Amino acid sequence: MNDLCVFAVKRGNLNERFDVYYWQYDFRALDEKLDNCKFDVVPLESLIIEKQGVKDGPGGWLINKSEYVDEGIPMLRGVNILEGRVDLANTVFITEEKHEQLAASEALSGDILITMRGTFGRAAILPKSIPRVNMNAALCRIRLKDSSLSEYLMWYLNSNIAYKQFKRHGTKAVQDDLNLGYIKALKVILPNTEKRNYILKQLLDAKLFSFNKQLQANDLLMSFERNLTSVFELKQTTLKKNCFAIRLKDLDGVIDAKRYASMTTHASKFKIFDVCDIVDEKVNVSIFDKKTIDWIRIDDLPNQPLDIEEVRTQPANEVEGTCFEVQKGDILVARLGPTILNQKIVMVRSVERTTIASAEFLVLRCKKGYNPEAVMAVLKTAYYRDLMYSHARGSTPSRYRLNREDMLKLPFPDIREHQDKIANDANNVREQVKSMRIQAEQEWQEARKQFEKELLGE
Repeated sequence: MNDLCVFAVKRGNLNERFDVYYWQYDFRALDEKLDNCKFDVVPLESLIIEKQGVKDGPGGWLINKSEYVDEGIPMLRGVNILEGRVDLANTVFITEEKHEQLAASEALSGDILITMRGTFGRAAILPKSIPRVNMNAALCRIRLKDSSLSEYLMWYLNSNIAYKQFKRHGTKAVQDDLNLGYIKALKVILPNTEKRNYILKQLLDAKLFSFNKQLQANDLLMSFERNLTSVFELKQTTLKKNCFAIRLKDLDGVIDAKRYASMTTHASKFKIFDVCDIVDEKVNVSIFDKKTIDWIRIDDLPNQPLDIEEVRTQPANEVEGTCFEVQKGDILVARLGPTILNQKIVMVRSVERTTIASAEFLVLRCKKGYNPEAVMAVLKTAYYRDLMYSHARGSTPSRYRLNREDMLKLPFPDIREHQDKIANDANNVREQVKSMRIQAEQEWQEARKQFEKELLGE
C-alpha cells in the first residue's frame, strides 16, 4: 500500500498541505497510531522553553567562508550532527567578535541540535565538553524545560516516528528543509517516568553493545596496522617543531614547512614509482554515450572505508566531465587534504562493466610482481596518511591536493618477500571487521525498532 499512486482523503481531514506526498498512506498510518497511542502524546513546543533557528540569505544570517579562522568559536553545520552525537571532525571556526554579532545563533552545552536541511531530522545533545558554539542555517536548537528529558527526547527525535513527521513536512519541490513551525508542532510520545526510563535503558544497552563491537573491530584493524608499521619501521617523528633545519639535498619540490617538519625515518631505497604506475589519462565520459557504466564517486565513500560499498550504475550520458577509467586491481587514493586525512583509499576488486572513478582520486596500478592487496594495506596505514598529507599542496588545508609527481616520489618499503602474507592477513582482517560492523549495526537497528514498537504499543 505504500506504493499507491492514487488514493482518497476525506475533505474534512485536509487541514494543512494539499499535495499527494503529504497524504500518502504511510504518513496517515502514523497519524492513526499516534491518535490511538496508550501514552500521552504532546507537541514538542510544550516541552521547551526556547527554540532558535537561523534565517539564511538576504536580510538574514549570512557568513562567508572567508570569515572562517583556524581557532575560535566552533561553527557547527549539518555535517557535524550525526545520530545522537556531535562530530567535530570537520569543524570550522569563527572569531569571538563574529560570534557576538551572531548571538542569536548561539547554542550552549545541553541544548539539542537538529538538522533542518538535506538529511534533516538528525539530533544530538551538545555535550558539556563544548560549552558554546555557533550554528549555521542548516541547524536549529531547542532548550528543554526539564533537562531530565534530554536523552529520551534526543533519541526520540532520531527515531522513525519523528523522522516520518519531519519527512512529511520537510519534503519540498526544490530543497528539502524544515522550519521552526514544523519542529515545535512535532508530536512527542511521552510515557510515564518509569516506562520511559525502561524503554530508554533498553535502547542505550543496545547502543553500548554496538559501540563495544565497533571498538573491537577498530582494535583489530589497529593491531594489524601496528604490526605492519613495526615490521617495516614506518615511523615519523612525533616532535612538533616550530623551527628546524634540513639539508639542501633533502629539498624536493615546493618549500613548504609541513612537508619537512616531520621528516620520515624510513630509509627505503624504493619509491612508489618502483611499485606502481599512476594512471594519468582521463576520459570524457561522453565518449561512452548511452552505455551503462559503473561510477565510483569519492563522496559516496565513508571515512576510512574497508571497501567500495556504493557504486552508481547509470547511463554514461548522465555523467558530466572527465573521470578515470579503472580496472580490477586498481587502488584509488584520495588526493584532497580532508579526504586524505579520512583515509579514503579503496581497491577496485571486481569490474562488471565499464567503470569510471572520480577525478579526485589518484589511480595506482601495481607493476608486475606486486600484489595490490599488500600495497594497499601499507598505504592505508597512519604513516602514509600523514606522509601524503604533508606532501599535499594548497593555500588552505581544505584545498590541499596531492599531485601525481609527489605521490610517485614517496618512499615505499620492500615488501616483496612478505607481500603474500600481508595480502592474506589484510583480507582476513577486513572480512572479520566487516562482519563485526554488520553485527553491531544489525543489533542497533533491531533495538531502534523495538524502541519504536514499545512507544507505539505494538
